[in-house]
Amino acid sequence: MTWLTPLPITRDDATWSYRRTDTGHTFPASITQVIGAVTLTDADRANIEAYRSSWEPRGNTVHACLESWLKTGTRPSADDCGDYADWVYPLIDHQIWQHCEVIASELTVCDMRQNWAGTLDVIVRWHKGGHGIVDLKTKSKPGSGKQDVRPQLGAGTRAVIDSYQLNPTRNLALWAYPGQMVPEGFEPQACLDGWADVFEQYIQRFRAF
Repeated sequence: MTWLTPLPITRDDATWSYRRTDTGHTFPASITQVIGAVTLTDADRANIEAYRSSWEPRGNTVHACLESWLKTGTRPSADDCGDYADWVYPLIDHQIWQHCEVIASELTVCDMRQNWAGTLDVIVRWHKGGHGIVDLKTKSKPGSGKQDVRPQLGAGTRAVIDSYQLNPTRNLALWAYPGQMVPEGFEPQACLDGWADVFEQYIQRFRAF
């Protein structure tokens, strides 16, 4: 397995901010911040904060277990999964992993022209050719509301085209529920268009850069 070489970018987890270690440049916004500023209402933000104690530990644990499994090949233990084994095991046992080679996990990326950075959950090389940006979302139960992930996948697509000259041909959202994982595919161009629309609105409304 050949993994992508990480860019010289560090992330401050406390502030979710990114910095280039080679130049010292600090990015004024992340992918998540741009999308949140444009798409979330005040009610959405209040709801996110109200349920943070529920979704944050679940998301952190499931993401950490997936990253560890992808990088080491070692199946997470029950202790690793904590209260979230019902999310972790259907995710890592899904047949989708039989159709690709993972080439990056928790990869920090950036766009120096648009002046943002972010972290991509997973990048894969499809056995049938091409690449894909994969984003993991954990939900409390089947039927829970799904956000539009195309802008996020689009930012990742833009970053890997520019930084790694890859050719995304099919992107995925992995919706992890207790007891099942449901993949959802997206055309890269639709993702790029979604990101372009969000970023244009961000520039017009906030002009952070």
